[in-house]
Amino acid sequence: TGFIAARAAVADKLLPFGLSLSAGASLTYTPAAAIGVFLGYFIPALNTGGSLYIAAMLAIIAIKLLLSGYKKLAENPVFLSFICLLASFLTSAVTLSGLNFNFFYVLSESLLAASGTFFICRCFRSLPKAVGGLTADELVSLFVTLSITLTGINRINFNGISLGHMLGIALILTAAKYGGTLSGAVCGTAVSLSLILSGTSGEIAVIYAFIGVISGFFSSFGKYLQVAVATVFSLIGSIVTGNPILIAATVIETALGSVLFLIIP
Repeated sequence: TGFIAARAAVADKLLPFGLSLSAGASLTYTPAAAIGVFLGYFIPALNTGGSLYIAAMLAIIAIKLLLSGYKKLAENPVFLSFICLLASFLTSAVTLSGLNFNFFYVLSESLLAASGTFFICRCFRSLPKAVGGLTADELVSLFVTLSITLTGINRINFNGISLGHMLGIALILTAAKYGGTLSGAVCGTAVSLSLILSGTSGEIAVIYAFIGVISGFFSSFGKYLQVAVATVFSLIGSIVTGNPILIAATVIETALGSVLFLIIP
C-alpha cells in the first residue's frame, strides 16, 4: 500500500500521498508503511525524482518516533496533519528554493498531503472496531483512504482499460451492497475524486459518484440488478463525451468491475 500511495500522482506533477500514509499510519504499522513509501519514492512515478519526498518522509518518521511515548499526541489526526503539512512545505521550499520553486504547487501538494493524513489516521483508528460497525465519519475516512490507493492504481491500464477504474466500480458496488445508499454515495464520491486527481475527465468521474448513489438505492434488490443499473448508467453518462473510444472503455471497465463485484461472496 505504501508503494502504491507514493506513486499516486496528482495532475502528473505532485506525489503527496506517500507522505500522508507515512504520517497517518498508526505507530504499529508505521515501519511497514515507511518501507513501502520509501521504495515508491525511490522508484518515482514522475521525472521530478523522489529525493525531495524521501527527505520529507524521514522528517515525519523522525518526529513520530520522538513523540512515540506520547501516544495521544502521536496518533492525533490534527497534529499529524500539521506535521505532514510542515514537513512537505518546508522540505520543498528549502530544496527547490531558487530552482523550480512554485509556491502554489508546493502549497497545494502540502495541503493534499495534510488532508490525506487526516483521513488515513482516522481510518487506522477505526479499524480495530470495524467488526462492530463504523460511523458515517469513519466510513468517509475508510473510503478516502481506499481512494488514495486507487489514485496510484489508475495509471495502470491495458489497451486503454484502467485497472483502477475497474477496482473503483467493484468497491462502489460492494459498499452500496453492504452499506446501502449512504455508503454507496460516500464511496462513489471518494472514488470520483480519486479519478479527477489522477487526470480523468470530470464528465467520466461524475458517473462513478452517481453509480454509488443509484446502486445503493437498488442494493436491496440483489447484486444482478445493481450491476445492470451500474452498466446502464455508465453507458448513458459516457455518451455525453461524444467519444466512442471513451464510451467503450467506460462501459467495459464498469462491466469488468461488476464481474469482480459478483465474485465477492
